[in-house]
This record gives sequence, C-alpha cells and structure tokens, in this order.
Amino acid sequence: MKIEVKGLFAVNTALTKLNRHMERESRRRLLEAGRLVQSEARARAPQDMGTLANNIKIKRGSDYVDVGHMGGAIRKYAYVMHEGYYKLGAGSRAKQASLGVEVGPYYIDRGLEDNESEIEKILGHGVKIVVDRWNGQEDII
Repeated sequence: MKIEVKGLFAVNTALTKLNRHMERESRRRLLEAGRLVQSEARARAPQDMGTLANNIKIKRGSDYVDVGHMGGAIRKYAYVMHEGYYKLGAGSRAKQASLGVEVGPYYIDRGLEDNESEIEKILGHGVKIVVDRWNGQEDII
C-alpha cells in the first residue's frame, strides 16, 4: 500500500511564510506598545527640568521591548525618583492637574499597568492583520 501526499511542500512553504510574517508584525507591535508605555511613563514622571522624562528610553530586542532609564548619569537619580517616597513639587503638581494622571513614584510601572488593555489591543491587532491576510489568501508581504 502506497500513501502519497500531494502539495505538502506548498503547505510547508506557506506555513513558514506565515510564521515569518507573524514574527515581523509582532516585533512592529511590540515597538508600538513600547512607545505607548514610554509616552505614558513620561507623562507620569515627576516634573524636573525635563531630564527625568526625556531619558525614558526604549531598548528593543528580537522578542521584547524594555522601557526605562537605560544608563548614564541619570540612572541613580531616576531610581530614587521611581522607587522612592517624596512630596511632589509645584511643577509635578501642576503637571498632574493638567494631564489628569498620577505623577510621581512608579511612573514607569503605571505607564504600563494603566494601559494594559490598550497594549493588548495593539498586540492583538498585529496578530489579526496577519491571520486575516492568511484567511483571505492574500499574499503576506
């Protein structure tokens, strides 16, 4: 008895292509989510001369984004401002009143936590784009 499967090579090629495009779209969406967290963390950072908020950076890896203070002279100051307990100064209180978000400690954490549903939408939309193209038999370029 001989069993023959026709078209297996084409199926394997299509699945490999799907995987490649899913990875590429996922990296795009991770960066988009990272930019959202960066923006939201900057809005929540205590108001100083702008140094603290402006030094919240994104580090992008192949399957992650890291948002925070990546190094340099500001790192120790940023750690204290992120993790510490302190009274907000006049600039930070004004920023909080004008933006309507809590300014102060754990500003990076809150930039993520306060936007989890939006981040899920961003990441899910990337998957949906690729799957919809696959289901519609469009060429995924």
